[in-house]
Amino acid sequence: MKFKTSAWVVVSPNRSDIRARTCCSSAVFSRCTRNRICPAIEWIASFLLNSSLADCTLTNNLLANSIIHICSGNGIQNLLYLIRDSYCKEGAMNTSQIQCFLTIADTLNFARAAEQLHITQPAVTQQLHALEKELGVRLFHRSTHSVRLTDEGMLFLPDARQIAAVSDRARKRFVHRSSETFETLTVGCMHMQSMSLLTGPLAAMQKDHPAFRPQFHVVPFRHIYRLLEEGSLDLVAEFQSGAASSFLYKELTRSPMVCICAEGHPLAKQAVVSPEDLRKVRLVVSDPSQVPPDVHHQQEALLGDRMPVELYFCDTVEAVAVLTAAGYGVSVLPSVLVPALPGLRQIPLEGGQPVSFGFYYKSWKDRPLLKAFITCAQQTLNPKKP
Repeated sequence: MKFKTSAWVVVSPNRSDIRARTCCSSAVFSRCTRNRICPAIEWIASFLLNSSLADCTLTNNLLANSIIHICSGNGIQNLLYLIRDSYCKEGAMNTSQIQCFLTIADTLNFARAAEQLHITQPAVTQQLHALEKELGVRLFHRSTHSVRLTDEGMLFLPDARQIAAVSDRARKRFVHRSSETFETLTVGCMHMQSMSLLTGPLAAMQKDHPAFRPQFHVVPFRHIYRLLEEGSLDLVAEFQSGAASSFLYKELTRSPMVCICAEGHPLAKQAVVSPEDLRKVRLVVSDPSQVPPDVHHQQEALLGDRMPVELYFCDTVEAVAVLTAAGYGVSVLPSVLVPALPGLRQIPLEGGQPVSFGFYYKSWKDRPLLKAFITCAQQTLNPKKP
């Protein structure tokens, strides 16, 4: 007797919201009931269509194939094949396929690979075929007596090991995450040297807040305060600037302006450098957008009516320091921005105005962690200041 079956599947754009309906003729249901197959169909359908397992290709295929085998000869195979093919399609490369490949490569035996993976040998073969289809190459030479890697398999082996290692590391990272909470603050800086000033406060903060996880972003001057306004940054660690007058400011320290030059430069022998001394030498200056306005104004005052040949412009403060240490000229910077480079001298600048360094932020109301960090930084960098 031939039984007609029909089935349809409705899949929404969101795969986690998969729904399916299967419909069989009354004759099929009658026969399924007599053979105690109907409960199996309902069970496999609900299992395969469960949103949390919709992407588990290996598990779904194993279950579908098992039920199809059980139902063999009962006139409902077409329906079950349709369910399996609709929900167990081979997708993109996944970690199950990678693990199967690596286990086969280690054992060179499909049966032992299946035993180690705790799945059936056909499932191992299926995963390997899916991976080979995705890569478009054959990974193993297989005969009745031996299994060995192809040239393509040898090429893919180190990549597969790396993928597996990254996947394993990602899983381990969150093993205890459910019981652990982090306290995060996002800090913006214009220069790496500004960030280095916070080493002491960060160390002190960790003692009282073991779960403290600061995140740093180096951002150009023209963008940094926009990010603070938008909430992408919790606070900005920078020199005081009139451009940020709409935010609250807490001073942490004041940095003197210094002259920097190479050890072999004539000015390196002086105890103090005056503005008059600087008018006689080539200057290395930074892009105005890379330094706070107060620093730029003091640099600009030294430029005067110099000819272009007497000036050397750089895009970053770090470039200024490197070129100065290499003997291309001298420069003027806040001392906290000067990196520790071999052969670079710092000399006090006569008449230089110290610049204020601190935190800009919007408000610490209802933000105890932000308040604690700012207070800790003040006490660490300037213990005398209330």
